[in-house]
Amino acid sequence: NPKTFYFSSWLQESYLGFCSDFGPVNLAAVVRFCRFLRDKLVDPRLANRPLVYYCDANTAFLTNTAFLLGAYLVLVEKWAPDLAAQPFERIQ
Repeated sequence: NPKTFYFSSWLQESYLGFCSDFGPVNLAAVVRFCRFLRDKLVDPRLANRPLVYYCDANTAFLTNTAFLLGAYLVLVEKWAPDLAAQPFERIQ
């Protein structure tokens, strides 16, 4: 759909791992992501367009993306953590 706005960022890839772990990303990246996403959601040029955030299918990036989106829902939208986790429960 040409009206849909697809976007991504590098923040889910910003974790500097210790040994072989992959996240979650640090608190500064969480804050940057929340601001980045909020800016997209309040941008008047995008007001009437569906927004789709995407990431690479890499397990580490997908996990960190789910964490960042959940953090946004909890910290900015004030969702309860269990409700914020529900949209991601089917991801395997």
